[in-house]
Amino acid sequence: MSDKSKIMEWIAEAETTADASTMDIPKRAYNDRLVAWIDTLAMRNKMRESDDAEEIFTIMGRLQNYVENACENLVAKGKLNYLQISDGFIIVADLDCVNELCEILCQIQWQVLFYSQMLLRGALTAGKVSMSDDSKLIIGPAFIEAFAMESENAIFPRILFANEIKDYIKEDEIVFSYLKKDSDHFIYLDFLKYMIDKEQITTKELKHFLQTQGVKRLLVEGYSKNILKSKHLAQKHGWLIARFAEYKIKLS
Repeated sequence: MSDKSKIMEWIAEAETTADASTMDIPKRAYNDRLVAWIDTLAMRNKMRESDDAEEIFTIMGRLQNYVENACENLVAKGKLNYLQISDGFIIVADLDCVNELCEILCQIQWQVLFYSQMLLRGALTAGKVSMSDDSKLIIGPAFIEAFAMESENAIFPRILFANEIKDYIKEDEIVFSYLKKDSDHFIYLDFLKYMIDKEQITTKELKHFLQTQGVKRLLVEGYSKNILKSKHLAQKHGWLIARFAEYKIKLS
C-alpha cells in the first residue's frame, strides 16, 4: 500500500472514531432558570487608583465570602450555582427558589454596605441559561438580560426585579414581600426594609450601626464630594440617603 493510501485510511479511521465519540456526548441545552447579576460600584476606580494588589484581593475575597455564605444552603441542595467575575457575581438558581434568592440578594447587599462600606447594584430575571459542567462558564440570553438591566437600568445601588420573572413563575408563588416600585417604575428589592424586619432592628440601633460602621460617612461624603463635579456619582449616594430617610433615618 502506498503512503498516500495509508494516509487516506488513517484519515477515514479518525473520522469514523470522531463521529462515534461525538454521538455519545449529549448536546447541551438551555434551561429556564432564575439569573441574577450583581456588581459593586466604584470598584474599577479603586483598582485603577490602588497599587496595592493585596488590598484588592482582600476586598474580592470578602465579597466572595458574603456570596458563599448566603448561598451555601441552596448550593448544597444542588439548586443554585454562582460564578465570580472580578467584583461581580452571576447567580443561577432553580425557578422554585425565587423567594429564597430574593432574600439571599438582600443579605448580600446589606453585608456589602455595612461590612465593606461599598455600594452594590444588580438585576434579577428569569429565562434561558446554560452552565458548563464545572460551573466556570455561564451562557444564555437570561444572563445577557440581567447584565444589561444592571448596567443600563439599575443606575442606583438597587437590585432590580424583572417583569419577565412572572412569565416563568406564577404570581401567587412569589411571596417575597419586599418588592418596591421606584419613581421610574422599576421594581427593586427593598433590602433595607427586609433586613430591618428580619433582624428586628430599631431606629436607634440602626442609627448607631450606620455611624459605627462608617456607612453614614460613606454616603454623606460621597454625595457632598460629587454633587458639583459628578452628579452621576452623587445621585447614587443620594438615592440611598433618601431610602434611609423613608425609615426615619436622616443622614444629611
